[in-house]
Amino acid sequence: ARGVRLILAINIGAALGLIVLATPIVQLLFQFGKFSEQHCLATSELLGIFAISMPFYALISLATRALNVAGLTRLTLRAAIHALLINAICSIASLAFGYGVSGLAWSNTISTVWQFFVLRRYLQIHAPEFLSEKLWRPILQVITGSLLMGFITYKINFWLHLLGWHRLNEKLNLILAMGIAAAIGMAFYAFFLDRLNYPERDLIRGFLNKLLKPFGRQLKL
Repeated sequence: ARGVRLILAINIGAALGLIVLATPIVQLLFQFGKFSEQHCLATSELLGIFAISMPFYALISLATRALNVAGLTRLTLRAAIHALLINAICSIASLAFGYGVSGLAWSNTISTVWQFFVLRRYLQIHAPEFLSEKLWRPILQVITGSLLMGFITYKINFWLHLLGWHRLNEKLNLILAMGIAAAIGMAFYAFFLDRLNYPERDLIRGFLNKLLKPFGRQLKL
C-alpha cells in the first residue's frame, strides 16, 4: 500500500506536468530547422497521450513483483499477453480507421491500462493480502492536488512565457518559464498533500528537513 501511494503521488503529478507542459517541452527539444511549430503540436499531443500511461506503467511493475513474490509468475506472463493482444488489435483498428500515429499512441496507453487491471484482478483472486488496505482517499487527494498543480503550472508558464516573449531568446524563455512554473507547481503540490495529511507526508517532510538542516530548522515528522 505504501508503494502504491508513493507511485500515485509521484507519477500522477508527473503525468499531469507532462501533459500541461508538453508543447513547450517539445518546442525546447525539437523545434529546429524543418521541425516546425505544427510538428511540435503534433508531437506534444503524442507526449500527452503517453503521459496518461505513466502511473499505470509504475503500478504494473509493483503488481508484477507482488505476483512474483506470491509465486504466480504465470499470471504475470498471461497479463503481458493480454496487453500485447489488446495493443495489436487497437493498433490495427486505428490504422484501418485512419487515426494514424495518435491512434497507435492511444493503443499503447489502452493496453497498458488494461494490463494493470488484469494484474490487479489476479491479485484480488489469488493474493488478496496485497490489496487489503483501502486507497480511495489518497487517490482522490493525489488527483485533486495534481489537477490544481497542473492548472497553476500551466498558467504560470503561460504568463512567464508572454512576459519574456520579446526580451529573451526563445529557448532561454522556454527554459525559464517552464523551470519556474514547474518549481512553483511542485511546491504547491507537496504543500497540498502535506496539508491533507497524505500518509507519506513523512517522506515529504523528511526531504524538506534535509534542505532546512543548514538553516537550523526542522519540520515535525
